Parts: sequence; structure tokens; C-alpha cells
Amino acid sequence: MAMVEINKVKKEFGEELLFIVVSFSIEKKDRIALIGNNGTGKTTLIKMILKQMEIDGGSINVSNGTTIGYLSQGVITNLDHTLYQEMLLSFKEVIRIKEKVNDILKKLENDPLNEELLNEYEKYENYISNNHGDDYEYLIDLMISLFGFTKDDYDKPISSFSGGEKSKIAFSKLLLDSPSLLILDEPTNHLDVNTIEWREDYLLDYQGAILLVSHDRFFIDCICSKIVEIDNKVATSYNGNYTFYLEQKALHYEQMLAKYNHEQEQIEEIKIRLGEIQKISS
Repeated sequence: MAMVEINKVKKEFGEELLFIVVSFSIEKKDRIALIGNNGTGKTTLIKMILKQMEIDGGSINVSNGTTIGYLSQGVITNLDHTLYQEMLLSFKEVIRIKEKVNDILKKLENDPLNEELLNEYEKYENYISNNHGDDYEYLIDLMISLFGFTKDDYDKPISSFSGGEKSKIAFSKLLLDSPSLLILDEPTNHLDVNTIEWREDYLLDYQGAILLVSHDRFFIDCICSKIVEIDNKVATSYNGNYTFYLEQKALHYEQMLAKYNHEQEQIEEIKIRLGEIQKISS
């Protein structure tokens, strides 16, 4: 079953029709680039997937258990938090569970054969093991350093960072959250070449699915294996990277042009025959 199923979605603004039919699905580990000229509705479609905007026709279904992370500065919960405090929030549940385990261990000291406590302990230990409970501090250090921050930055309030730095903080926290679907809108903005190259490597190994909007063709070519283009108010899917899409687009154009030229030739032949028939009849 698809994580997200977009079926014949339609969107209008007043009397203006933005798109008529947009249909595609997002499967586990998909790498999809959503492309199209400015004003074709890419960001609008993202907002509808995020349920931030109503649809005017069709449906968007998100399967149970699918978590969606959208790259924006809204990922940052509080600008007064220090950099490290904000990163810790990605692991707040596993930190809470570790505290419960400590409480259970204290109780087991006085009641080591308590079956209920032992079962709880096993359940929570499995959760900790599967959710980076033993290495989350290392992961935070790694992610922060890969985005160019140092330990001197850990205790600085996020409000003290520049706009570009806040974007990096938002992205690093989003990656630590590890949603099953990442939605990235122009993710290479404000980044230097080294960070972009590292981001490519990280996203290639990302365990979830990615829906990407970008004007960076090289970035799309590196990351994506499926292209969805919104053009003339409809969506067309291409199974391949951006280079494959360009090849298929050119081939489709040549086929349409050949079909048009053939139709024009047929029309001319019909006109000639009609002219001959009119001469004979007259």
C-alpha cells in the first residue's frame, strides 16, 4: 500500500483553475521530484498533502503510521531554545522512556522477580534499542557538525543565528526526527557546495521516502528516481532521474510534432481531393 495516494486532485482559486488532474502515489523509499514552472501549483500541492489547504476535487490519502516531515523554519519549536536543547527534542520520547527504565530498575532492586516489572523493562529496552536511545547524543553531535556548527554553538540561543543558519538547524532537526516521508522545498537554498554534496549523500541513504521541489537540476538528478511534472494543469509521471525526464520529454515532443505534421499532411491531401471533386462536379 502506498504511503500517500494522490488521486485526481483539483484546485481552484476563485474562477482560476490551478490544476485539473494530479494523480501519483508515494511508496516507501521513493525519491520523487515535483517539477513545473512557477505558478503551476507545486507548493499548493505540498500544502494539501500537509492538510494546510483544502482540495477542490479528488482525494489525498495518507496511510496509517506515515509520519511526514516538511522542511521549514517551523520545524524549530522555540527560538529561545539553545541549539542543543532544540536537537534534544527529536529524542524526547526515548529520553522519557529511559527515565522510566531507571525507575523500573530501582523497583526491581527490591522486587527482582516481579514479572510485571520485568515485562515492562523488556518492552522499554526494545523501544530504546530501536529508537537510538543509546546513541542519540552521538547522532546530535554528528548532525550538528555536518551542518558546520561546532560545540561552541551548542549553548547559543537559536534566535542569535542568521536566517541561513536557522535553515540548517531546521533541516538537521528534521533529519534527526527521521519521518517516513520527507518533503523538501528548495533544500539547497542558503547552502555551500560542501554541505549540498553531503546532503546528497545523506539523502541517498535515507530510509524513508522523499518528495522534493527544487530548481537545482543537478541535485534532482543525483537524488531522484521519479519525476512528476505539473504542466498545462495536469501531472505526468516519469520513472527515471531528471536526465531521463528530459530525454522522454523531448521524445514525446518529437512524437507529437510528427503526429501534428502527419495530420496537417492528411488535411492538405483532403483539401486537394475536395478541390478536384469540385472541379469535376462543376
